[in-house]
Formats: sequence, structure tokens, C-alpha cells
Amino acid sequence: MPAEEGLGFALNPGGDAQAAETDRDMAGNVQDRKVPDPHGEFVLPGGAEAFQNIPYEGIPETVDQPPPPEVVAKPTIPGPQYAPQGSSGGIPLFLTTTTEESQPALVPQQPPGQPPTGVAATPFQPLAAVADAVEAPPSSDPPIDPPIDPPIDPPIDPPVDPNPPAIDASDLGEALTFDGGLSDGNFVGDQGAGDTNASPVVASVDFAANFTITAPGPGATRTIVYALGLDGAYTEGSPSGLTSGGVPIRLYEIGGVITGSTSLTEGGVNAGNTTFTIEISSSSGVLTLTQSQPIDHSQTDIYDGAYIEDLALLANGQVELLVSVTDDYGSGIVRSATASIDLGGNIQFGDDGPAITDISEVTSEAVLLTDDGGLSGGNAGGDTSDSTDYSGVFETAAGTDYGADSGSNASVSSSGFDLELQVVEGTQAKGSIN
Repeated sequence: MPAEEGLGFALNPGGDAQAAETDRDMAGNVQDRKVPDPHGEFVLPGGAEAFQNIPYEGIPETVDQPPPPEVVAKPTIPGPQYAPQGSSGGIPLFLTTTTEESQPALVPQQPPGQPPTGVAATPFQPLAAVADAVEAPPSSDPPIDPPIDPPIDPPIDPPVDPNPPAIDASDLGEALTFDGGLSDGNFVGDQGAGDTNASPVVASVDFAANFTITAPGPGATRTIVYALGLDGAYTEGSPSGLTSGGVPIRLYEIGGVITGSTSLTEGGVNAGNTTFTIEISSSSGVLTLTQSQPIDHSQTDIYDGAYIEDLALLANGQVELLVSVTDDYGSGIVRSATASIDLGGNIQFGDDGPAITDISEVTSEAVLLTDDGGLSGGNAGGDTSDSTDYSGVFETAAGTDYGADSGSNASVSSSGFDLELQVVEGTQAKGSIN
């Protein structure tokens, strides 16, 4: 490659520079002079005397990275000027510019007033004005983009004054159990609507559907809690109106569970005197009724071997189901609301019924006696008619199963008697004369 005009050396930015000419080193030996460059190498010819009066300024002790492109050499005195320009291969480099070509060149760093070791160069003209200085060529390495953090969704600001939740309550649903499902029970009916428990003495029904709640505001965390309680108008432990075996059933709230018991005190409640319990899931609103003793029924029915709908109901004003809704918007902003329904009529108990298993042979000592003397023309007189009640004979002979009620409110009666000939009609009657 020919020497650059006015510079006296050849520069190949894409690779190794080729010598434009040879020169003698400090010892007088003829040789090429190569100076490292970040973009290749170039040959800088000239005698060692060319560096005798080259001034240096701002030489750093260590240069690890190239300075920003806007850093340029500042002229001080006439002659070539050098400014720190990073390093290549561990060798510090300087930037110089000539007035003729404004062509930058990089040379190794040396202490002020001394030429680079083993390098001779021809004198350059003084540094041109700062406005004419040329920045170092950009690096061929691709720029490294800074890491990009994923976008962060801004927090949702709650309303300035959010409204509390609104609750619409409906008194729906039934929890129904059966005396006939207890030990020795006879008859049970169909389970109530929504009952998810197959046992005739346990009913599990979702009562959360009784409450319609408005949606929370933006950013709110909602909490819903269900609970059971005794109505304020009811005195805990007083007779509820329900009985078992003729004994009043009293209501107690024990650990959030409503217990119906024949005990006179809450402290006396145990499994033997508990007739039923009512529980609620605080999170789901599923109500569970469990019956453990028979409930008396006042309705009079004639059982015919099948279940007859005869319900005993919990009265109004005794047990209530409550719901509490809380919306937390953070920063101390909380809105809440409560609602309740009366469970009177929603808690139901179906009756059992007795069954006649068989009737054994009927025997009786009863005698119907008439007297011929009572007839017209009779001599001794006497009654010509007689009667007796045979119903008790049949009732005693009947095999009766009172079921879970144990006969506490059941009875057996007979009716519909009729006479029937045991011989062909018209057959001569037979008898004996005493």
C-alpha cells in the first residue's frame, strides 16, 4: 500500500499495516517500526530524534478502557500532541493529529519527554484547532444493550370512598331428618332438596345460596364468614317447643354449634341426652343437621305400612344463620356488612310409624248367653240376647312394632270387624245341649 500523503507511512485499518519504508532504530539498525492499533497495525517511519521534543500531557498510570469518543487532544506547544486513548494488548495508547491531514495515529505511551521504546518517528506538525480534531474510530464490536426489566403493573388504587358490600337475604332451603332412620326405625321419606348426605338422620344443605352479595370494588380482598347463633329473643336453655319421649328439648350454643338436648343445664349436656345438633361451615355456608334421638309428633295418622309426611319444625325466633362480609382495600380502608335469616321452619324432623307384623290365633273366654225362657210362652223367663267386645282380643294378638318412637306417642286400635260363615250357607247348624 502506498504511504499516506503527508504522513510518511502506510495505514491498513483492516489488518496488519505494511511498511512504507525502513528506518534506523536508536542503535542505528535499519528495520520497520510497527505500532499496535485497535483496528490493525501501521508503520511509523522516522528517526529517533523526531521524538526528542514531543510533549506529553495527562498520561494516566493505568488505562483499562478507552475514554469516551468526545475526549480529544488539547494543543499546548507547537509540535505533535498526544492524548490518552486506551490500550491495546495491555499497551497504553495515545491519539495524535497532524495539521495537514487531521489523520489520527496511535503510539505507545512513554514517560514525558522520551520517545516510545524502540520506535523512531518523523516530526509532525502542531496539533490543529480543537474543532478540527478527529474522534477515534468507533469499535467494531456490537453495542451491548442494557438488560430490560419486565414491566411491573402499577398497583390498583382503591376508590376514594368505596361502598360497603350490599347483602340480599332469602329464607330458603330445608334440612330434613327422619325418626325412622334411627335405630329400630321403620319408615323414612324422601330427603329434602339440596341434601347431599345420604343418611336419613343427617342432612347437609348449602345455605350460602340464601345470600346475594354485590361484587367488591377494585383491589379489594374479600372475606365471607358464616355462623350460627341463638336469637336475641330466645333465652338459652328454655324449652324450645319440641319434645322427645314427652321431655322438653332445650337449645344451647356450644362452641358455635346449636345443640338440642333434654338436659336442664348446658353443663349437663352429653351424648345420651342430645336429640340433635345444627352446625355451619364458616367458609362454605353448608349447614348440617344431625339427629340422634326421636322427636315427638302431635299429628294423628293411621299408618298403612309406608311413610306418612308428619313433620315437627323448629319454631321461629330461636336460631339464626348469620353472614359477615368484609372488603379490605389496604391502607386501613375496610368496608363490611352483615345479614341473617331465621332458621325457624328450615329445620325439620320426619315422624316414624308403627307396623303390624302379624296376628296370632285369637282365643277368647267370652261367652254369649241367651235363655229360651225369655221367649214368648216361656216358663222361667231370661234374656233372649247377649253381646261382648272382642276388639281387645285382636289388639292383644297383633304383633306391633312402634319403631324409633318406642311407643311413647303411639297406640294400637282395631276396627272394621265383620262376621263370616265357616260353612256353606244353608247347612244345618250343629251344636250341643248342656
